[in-house]
Amino acid sequence: MAVKPSGLKFTELSFHLEGEGCLIDVNSVLCADTHYRQAFNCADISILKAHLDSVNEGINTQYTYPSIFELPTKPGEHRASQWFLSRSAVFHGLQKNRLLQKGDDDLCVSISHSKEVALAAFCTRGKRVGVDVEKIDRNISEQVIRQVYNAEDLKGLDRLDVWLVKEAVFKASNGLISDLSSVVIVKQINDSLYRAFAGGLSFMVCTRSIEGSYRVSIAVEFSERKFL
Repeated sequence: MAVKPSGLKFTELSFHLEGEGCLIDVNSVLCADTHYRQAFNCADISILKAHLDSVNEGINTQYTYPSIFELPTKPGEHRASQWFLSRSAVFHGLQKNRLLQKGDDDLCVSISHSKEVALAAFCTRGKRVGVDVEKIDRNISEQVIRQVYNAEDLKGLDRLDVWLVKEAVFKASNGLISDLSSVVIVKQINDSLYRAFAGGLSFMVCTRSIEGSYRVSIAVEFSERKFL
């Protein structure tokens, strides 16, 4: 049974992370609400939740953050809208790419949302994955910089990209670190690819602008050997 209320637009994105002896391809799905803050009723949410529960067995919930199976805990139309957009992106990706039908029982998923868009990223073979999406014009306050950034982060790196990298790595680490300040950006490989470290693990992080007004990041657990 399809889950696609009117006004939802799905865009499939592929991220190719290559560098430092690492080769990773990550599939992702962007879900945009073209009728911003469209109300999704309880029936919509219940149907989508049932579909997600039906594919729960194939997803590595230990490495999936935030949980895609929990219902929204905070009241309000905006929170319900964000929940529905991000989980719709997950379900669309699972259906479209048939990831679970390929026999891969160790699929990791990450979600993020900002305003009227949500992004879901998928990584196979049990590799931790984290994703973040932000408006390009988001202002990073001086207070946040003092709390989260370190001196090396401020040396020639774009402030928004630093935030995106840290957020994605924090999600990918899923419990190994307690806050964003623990994410260390080790190296900027090029304009859109970073190497980061957190919780005893290394990560490759790719950033990209999408839809004209958003910037996204995807972080994947990295090892010294090449893998696809």
